[in-house]
Amino acid sequence: MRLLLLALALAAPATAQEQVYRLSEEDKQAALEAASRQPEKPLPLPVVDGRAPGSPDRRAHGEVGMMIGTGGSRAIWGSTSIPLGDSGSASLGLGTGRFPGGFGSPQDPLARTPR
Repeated sequence: MRLLLLALALAAPATAQEQVYRLSEEDKQAALEAASRQPEKPLPLPVVDGRAPGSPDRRAHGEVGMMIGTGGSRAIWGSTSIPLGDSGSASLGLGTGRFPGGFGSPQDPLARTPR
């Protein structure tokens, strides 16, 4: 079977012929000139949230999260970064959780090993 497939592959004429496409010298020069030209005036940048383009965002940003797990595990947390003055910032984070039977406790099935 393998020899038959090999013979058919060798006997089949090559169908894919390589073709090379080239730009003429005039087309190449026109493309280079068009790429080197700068727009007469730069495109306007959009105003986002009332801020000028390129100005720093001096608002507080943060995130919150929560999880619910098996065996009554649960947690909630949050963090924020607050700008201070022109170049300073403060970051705060808080979290709390309850993990009854956490990893390594006698109630954790993964921690139960024969002694």
